[in-house]
Amino acid sequence: MKKTLLTTLLACFTLLAFGQFTLPNKTTFGFKGGLNLANMELTQTGESGSYTFSTLKAFSAGVFADVVVTENFSIQPGLYYTIKGLKLDEVMLDFEFEPGFTGSLQTKIDNKITYVELPVHFLYNGNINAGKFF
Repeated sequence: MKKTLLTTLLACFTLLAFGQFTLPNKTTFGFKGGLNLANMELTQTGESGSYTFSTLKAFSAGVFADVVVTENFSIQPGLYYTIKGLKLDEVMLDFEFEPGFTGSLQTKIDNKITYVELPVHFLYNGNINAGKFF
């Protein structure tokens, strides 16, 4: 698992380093990728039970364009595939159906939801002494 994660991260950083190029009209294209770490907290009232959560590890990858409108203003649309969700390692619920009859439930949940996101960012690019601020 660790080797697969490290290989994936290395591939994403390589794509970020070599995946960007510039056209004459100053519109740039590139790839973005990253790691999503999702976690959850739960507050319960009423029924008794216990929950054990862990971090859901997933990824996000996609392409973007940076369209220069003016010297300090650009629009950055993108198209990304991302995975989000939650991971419950153990759910233990104790409940009472009717007086004298109780039951319990134990299960594991690994819920991954995939999205295709289409964000459009409006960027102001300001020059500062150390470089650029956007």
